[in-house]
Amino acid sequence: MRIAIVEDEQDELDCLSRRLEHQLSLLGYTENVIRCYRSAEEFLAAWRPGGCDLILLDIYMEGMPGIEAARRIRERDADCRLVFCTSSNAFASESYEVGAHYYLHKPFSDRDIMNMLRKLDLESYESTRFITLPDGKRIFPRNIIYTEYHNHVVTMHMKKDGQLRTRISQAGFQDLLLEYPYFCCCAELEQQNHMLLLENLQYVNLKDRIQETRRAEHDLRHHMALMAAYLEDGEYDRLRAYLDEYRSSLPEDSQAVFCRNHTANLLLSYFARQATDAGAGFAVYGNLPANLGIAESDLSVILGNLLENALQACMAQEGSRRQIVFRGKMEGQCLLVTVDNTFEGELRQDPNGALLSTKRGGSGLGLESVRHIAARYGGMLRTECRDGMFCASVLLKL
Repeated sequence: MRIAIVEDEQDELDCLSRRLEHQLSLLGYTENVIRCYRSAEEFLAAWRPGGCDLILLDIYMEGMPGIEAARRIRERDADCRLVFCTSSNAFASESYEVGAHYYLHKPFSDRDIMNMLRKLDLESYESTRFITLPDGKRIFPRNIIYTEYHNHVVTMHMKKDGQLRTRISQAGFQDLLLEYPYFCCCAELEQQNHMLLLENLQYVNLKDRIQETRRAEHDLRHHMALMAAYLEDGEYDRLRAYLDEYRSSLPEDSQAVFCRNHTANLLLSYFARQATDAGAGFAVYGNLPANLGIAESDLSVILGNLLENALQACMAQEGSRRQIVFRGKMEGQCLLVTVDNTFEGELRQDPNGALLSTKRGGSGLGLESVRHIAARYGGMLRTECRDGMFCASVLLKL
């Protein structure tokens, strides 16, 4: 539920917000957005028609009173639930004029709030709320399972009626849906997931280095004791032979350095190990500088998605020829990144030309996230197939 509380007394505002959240949870409403305002003027400046399912207004406030605020709300939104909060019934007649649904008396109690919620019949009310698309069609948000965006067209997968399509910008459609707490943006979640991956890689690398240091310190004591014994007994030939053997047994530096950019190097190192474990070749050409002028989260989503897709394509191959090739460079103020990989089978596309995911029924969210980020930097994503390789290229203007 999307709820606004307008109350100029902070203690009463906090009390009502806390009690309301608790009573809503008892009724099964766990996904709520409750916004609090200290004046009618502050609320009206932030509010837009259709933006709230329930508005609770204090009648007596400094500045604009609640009754006047309710009149202005009703001029633009005839449907939202209005509740007056007061310790007096002095404005009862005016409340009916503006279509108030309930009088909540102060001081607030859990029992009165529960009675109010039951009286409002929020479930029936919410089922009638709709959004209006650019083509004039009205749809109920509760009927939307999930949506996909490609080339300025939003595809809505509905509980009923199958799929609906409308031409609208992604930002514009998000503004319509994200007002409802049961919707979220997968692109933002994906950015968070990739940032968590980076943090996990940093932790794993640090943990491995600490363990290696501890093992080296433990083993070094034994090496020093044996070499000291050789020196004391004058067995220099055996000491020299032991040092040669010890030197040859030292492992090579396992931390590969592919480029100077920390984020890119972490991801390349991680997927290089994954590719090796999967029996795929992994080649890196180019050296990305330490400072690229791109947000770390954006770089993580771009490289993480492209490399993950390439790895999964290689792992799905039955043949022995598996290869991933990464290229990255700066040309002037532009960042160029390509990830090529071998693959088997045929690519699937929807009617709009978007590649379909092999992991789920719809379009590939990973490539759509990369495309969206590239567009924000004034760049582009291009995909093509040639000579048994899938090639993904990204251009960003930094």
